[in-house]
Amino acid sequence: MPQVRELRLRWTLVLGAVGLLLLLAWALAGASASEAEPGDRLGRRIYITRSTEDPGEPMLPPVQPDRLVPPDPQSQPSRLQLATEVGTPARFFVTYHGFPLEAQQAMQAAVQVWASRLSSPVPIRIDAYWEDLGRGVLGASGPNDFIRNGPGAPVTGIYYPSALANRFARKDIDPSAADMTVLLNSTGVRWYYGTDGQPPVAHYDLFTVALHEVSHGLGIADSGDYDYTDDGYAGLFAGPTILDSLLYSDDGKQLIATQYPSTALYDLFTSGRLFFDGPATRSAAGGARPRVFAPVVLFEGSSLSHLDESTYPDGDPNALLTPIFAPREAIHEPGPVLLGLLADIGWGATVGPSLETPTATATSYANRRFAPQVASDGRRLTTPTPVPVSTKPPMPAPTTTATPYPGMPPVGIRKATWRIDENGYLWVAGEAVNNGTQPIGYVTVGITYYDHLGNRIGSSLATTPLPVIPPGTDAPFRGGSSKPPAGIVRVTLAIAYVEPPEPYMPPSNLEVTVTSRTLSAIGVLHIRGTVKNTSATQTWRSIIPYVALYDIYGAMLRVDSILVAPTSLAPGETGMFDWAINLPPPADTIGATRTWIAALE
Repeated sequence: MPQVRELRLRWTLVLGAVGLLLLLAWALAGASASEAEPGDRLGRRIYITRSTEDPGEPMLPPVQPDRLVPPDPQSQPSRLQLATEVGTPARFFVTYHGFPLEAQQAMQAAVQVWASRLSSPVPIRIDAYWEDLGRGVLGASGPNDFIRNGPGAPVTGIYYPSALANRFARKDIDPSAADMTVLLNSTGVRWYYGTDGQPPVAHYDLFTVALHEVSHGLGIADSGDYDYTDDGYAGLFAGPTILDSLLYSDDGKQLIATQYPSTALYDLFTSGRLFFDGPATRSAAGGARPRVFAPVVLFEGSSLSHLDESTYPDGDPNALLTPIFAPREAIHEPGPVLLGLLADIGWGATVGPSLETPTATATSYANRRFAPQVASDGRRLTTPTPVPVSTKPPMPAPTTTATPYPGMPPVGIRKATWRIDENGYLWVAGEAVNNGTQPIGYVTVGITYYDHLGNRIGSSLATTPLPVIPPGTDAPFRGGSSKPPAGIVRVTLAIAYVEPPEPYMPPSNLEVTVTSRTLSAIGVLHIRGTVKNTSATQTWRSIIPYVALYDIYGAMLRVDSILVAPTSLAPGETGMFDWAINLPPPADTIGATRTWIAALE
């Protein structure tokens, strides 16, 4: 029953997103569709931008690719200008809630980029919030409303974001509400507030993240969702939105034309084989269809509304629309594909001047309108000194089998290390070995922290990701704490629990090859490789390689799950992966790599 593993994967990986969504419940409260003029309403949805995942959610794909070098403006394709000759340049009114002044300046610089690209006879209103969004999240955003069959809408039966619906109507359909909400994380993120595209080590460029977030409010917003049925997860569209209409499978089928809710649609949502398609989008992508971020796990707020992480790596002019940003990544141009998508959803269509005179509501926002001259006052903003990476030596491998209680299968731990990274996270990685004669399932490792006096000062857990560990084999584990207690000098490990094996057959005929290990100009280590399906008849889907990096003494330094593009491989097909390690270990300490792989038939 391979489906059992698929369900476990989904729930394990979605928990982090669920926590964030609970924090943002106010933004997710959907309004039921009504027949009231000027059009039906879909209600709010939120689209999430993530940073590097932390130890609180071990083995959580996707990992961040190294997209840190801003593209050379001279080498970019010609810009797609969305404003028309008869169009009115877009005006943005931003209301800030709790934003520091420096953060406002960076946000305003991003808004000005969009003001120079778009035309609309109706002002676009943004509510911007500076709030604690939890770990691993940089920002979240989305249209405040979706409207169907509004005045002037070019396609009936499709939901448009309110900013775009207003553009077609040539008036503000709901003057009492903003068109979009943008939230940036006020806690746990080392923001760089400058606008020069040069963030220091371990800092995130707020200009880049804000530019990305506003694009969701403008309409890069899907309505893909799922429900649980007796047959498994069933995919559906809550809308569909205008962006949903641009989603196509690799064989050219439009997703909104697929019957839903259905398990077939959910399989497409998580297939890794989805593409955006539209005339302007294809033109911007050089005649090809750009690949959509659709990993084996449906990430609410990320899947379906972004470009694929692996397809658009660092330096690619389209990397702004990928869902994960790494420290020091600075992208200050939308990129041709994003502009093409905006043109295809309606921002490229010609509309006349506004049919209404300015209202009191619009006038009251005049003092918040972004003006280019206040983008930056030229000051250098001070930033905190990065915490140096502390890498601890390997822990000695146990010489005896750990058996915490009677009946526990004999499981050992080896090649384990611990470290504290530049963000203060404590990581533990190693291998759990099945020393018994029967297969076992998931292994939970207990981690205990001690101070210099030998006092126990904390603990956490780590779990292996593979549903079956045959006798004499092993599985990697990774865990730790995002907020470890101060003063840790020693870490010990013990087997806490071993689950029975799931009814799952480990994949065969999947050949993994690490093709290169290179260090980028800004010091990010790329481990790239391929996965080939050597079977003559069998298709493997939901492929997840787990790649580990070891030191020259054989101790594990890092382990992570890597996204393969595409995530499903037919007989003879080959997929590719790219593991980017920010602030890697010194080159002279790095030894071999090793890969485990999970997949479904």
